[in-house]
Amino acid sequence: MTNTAKKTTKNIFKFIQGASNDAPDNATGHTKAEELSQVLSIIQTNVMVADTDYNIKYLNPALVSFLKEAESDIQKDFPHFKADELIGRNIDVFHKNPAHQRKMLKDLPENYETSIRVGGRVFGLIANHIYSGGERIGTVVEWSSTEELDNKAQIVAIGRAQAVIEFELDGTIIDANDNFLNATGYTLGEIKGKHHSMFMPEGTANKPEYKEFWAKLAQGEFQSGEFQRAHKNGGDIWIQASYNPILDNKGNPFKVVKFATDITRQVTAKQNAGKMIESAAVGTEELSASVKEITESMAKSREITENTYGIVEGADEQTAKLSGAAEAMGGIVELINNIAGQINLLALNATIESARAGEAGKGFAVVANEVKNLAAQAKTATDKISEEISSMREISTAVVDSLSSIKTSIENVREYVNSTASAVEEQSAVANEISDNMQRVNKEVSNMV
Repeated sequence: MTNTAKKTTKNIFKFIQGASNDAPDNATGHTKAEELSQVLSIIQTNVMVADTDYNIKYLNPALVSFLKEAESDIQKDFPHFKADELIGRNIDVFHKNPAHQRKMLKDLPENYETSIRVGGRVFGLIANHIYSGGERIGTVVEWSSTEELDNKAQIVAIGRAQAVIEFELDGTIIDANDNFLNATGYTLGEIKGKHHSMFMPEGTANKPEYKEFWAKLAQGEFQSGEFQRAHKNGGDIWIQASYNPILDNKGNPFKVVKFATDITRQVTAKQNAGKMIESAAVGTEELSASVKEITESMAKSREITENTYGIVEGADEQTAKLSGAAEAMGGIVELINNIAGQINLLALNATIESARAGEAGKGFAVVANEVKNLAAQAKTATDKISEEISSMREISTAVVDSLSSIKTSIENVREYVNSTASAVEEQSAVANEISDNMQRVNKEVSNMV
């Protein structure tokens, strides 16, 4: 049972003790018993009063209503039970073994707490004897349901693990537990009686959304989520919180209780992760752009290499033709040399014949001599041409060898360029995929924050 409940029962107990002196009050003219009846009828606690024989003398309206709500369950064990017919009956009506209960009640300590199970329900009880002049004149019992006890116990348990603060419906602070005070850096004296707006980040308490927030709570609307709040030192606090309007017996809200968990570290970590991912995403995009440029450059290099390879192949073919032409020219020169030799032989024969002819053959001898000279010149020219053709053959052979080496090198370069281009294309695809994934993760982290 809570301290508040114990205090209420104790006060009722003292009031009833005072009522044992049933003399009228000089000021009001009412007896203590009359005042007691009025007090018990308006309090919210479920109160029962019994005499020394445990006959029920009084139930306040709260207890009658409480027992009527549980009446159908109680009738499972006590079929004749009627909440409206308890006055004058004995409390044994609630016990299957009355003798056992009476023995326990005989030496009842102050604020005795127990529970009874009836009709599948468990009821919590706080009992106190009433004394007058040292003699027991009756017993007062406060009733509660285990549901209420569980709710109170749960609130206490939550208070041990979470930050709890209570407000009036207008946002005025009523109370706060140590967890809340530790999270915000305040003492209870610094916040009690002040408005919730003292925890709001600068410039946010005047916004319409904030006023609407409290208006909804005052109407009984539950609010929950992640909220940014201000620490006493001016820093930011992030909390996962629920604002819970508490309703009275008529269903009207009369205060607001907030349960909160400090998630500042988690939010800060998410924000830092978001920044890191955003930075990584930018770097990945830059890498993707660089890889794209390299891919384009490699494509151009491959194209140039292919063109160069084609040119070298063409030059190789032309050099082969040049070598063939040189070979053909060598054959022509050899033919000319043979003809020149024959002309030279004919000129020699003509010279001999002109010498035999004497004076008559002198003119022919001159012509034969000129032919001989021409044959000699032709021989000299063809020898020179032969030398040039031989030199051209050597150059052509050297060019062929050089082109062959160039072709081999270009083939190697082409293979390297093709291999590199393929690798760069794969890297480009991977970089694009990474960039897309990083952007998606960055967006998801941003949504989380």
